[in-house]
Amino acid sequence: MAGANAGRWRAMLTVAVGLVGAVAAIWALWTLEAGRDGLVFEDLEIDGTPARLITPAAGGPAPVVVIAHGFAGAKELMEPFAVTLARAGYVTLSFDFEGHGGHPAPLPGRILGPGGAADRLIKQLGAMVAEARRLPGTTGEVALLGHSMATDLIAKAVRDGLEVDATVAVSLFSPDVTATSPRNMLIVVGGYERRLTEEALRVTALTAGEPAEEGVTYGSFAEGTARRAVFAEGVEHVGVLFDPAGLRAAAGWLDEAFGRDGAAGIAPDARGPAIATLFAGLMALGWALAARLPGREGGVTSGATSGPTSGAGARPRLLLMLAGGPMVLAPLLAVLAPSGFMPLILGDYLAIHFFCYGALTAAGLLWLSKRGLRLPARAWRGGRLALSGVLAGAAIIAIFAITLDR
Repeated sequence: MAGANAGRWRAMLTVAVGLVGAVAAIWALWTLEAGRDGLVFEDLEIDGTPARLITPAAGGPAPVVVIAHGFAGAKELMEPFAVTLARAGYVTLSFDFEGHGGHPAPLPGRILGPGGAADRLIKQLGAMVAEARRLPGTTGEVALLGHSMATDLIAKAVRDGLEVDATVAVSLFSPDVTATSPRNMLIVVGGYERRLTEEALRVTALTAGEPAEEGVTYGSFAEGTARRAVFAEGVEHVGVLFDPAGLRAAAGWLDEAFGRDGAAGIAPDARGPAIATLFAGLMALGWALAARLPGREGGVTSGATSGPTSGAGARPRLLLMLAGGPMVLAPLLAVLAPSGFMPLILGDYLAIHFFCYGALTAAGLLWLSKRGLRLPARAWRGGRLALSGVLAGAAIIAIFAITLDR
């Protein structure tokens, strides 16, 4: 009787967690989609480069902000800045560098030198700025906003003659920044990025001609020498892309550079909590669906085991081998495998690593099955196993594919 009551309570808990997870995920999706209200999203292809144009649904001609992501990033990762600036009345043009996001072209393995990755990406950046100046319904003015790797590309492109009216450098690092270049530059750095906060103050001091302070504007917007460093407290290299203080600072800086006031009173993009709630809800829903899989409590048995079991009835040492073996062997095998077939540097290694990890885990499961593990016939009644597997798999796909891409 006690066992039956415990089973009922577990079933009720599973259903409750699943329902809470579903409600949380639906609320988060609604919140994220509502953040697009008042904006027009258009996916483009510019000279083979996937790009996204965001335009305010109302308002007159406006400057264009070309937004460039960092290494291993994508235009989607920069959308908090794109949405915030579009709410402030700017047209934003985000794009994927070669070897990143949805761009089909590979990124060259060589970084520097003629024809290397840096030259290719700088050329791509220049093409986006040229396209921005041709966009209808704009003023012809262009600002650049870049994160991490893109800040160095922007500095090099401006050094080589690319003309822009203002710059926002997020997590800046570049040896090519001077006292007057890039033009009218705001530097936004996460408070946890200690070395980059020091670098931000150093390059700001180039303009100031004295030790610089965070939050103080030096130079002149009219002369194109304005510069300020802003630190987003409590965030790091990726978290800075979602920080409301940094988003507000970027919109306010561009307003000062272009003599506008669109940033006054706008709400910066605040998708961070919604994304966290979305993933938590989907994980809870996935757990509830996985809990319905046969064998969770006594459903999977081995020839030498009777009664309720856990871990498929296998001994802890075997389970440790099954879990730990692939962790040790997969990276060793990936290092020995051929590389150079994926667009992004390290992408081929990661693909081989995950393939080896999955193959080794599957081999371990097959090996365990040869030792007498079997699913009881009742697990297959009514297609329960197949249905549970499909539902659990759908939840995983929703978490790691459709939702993340959106």
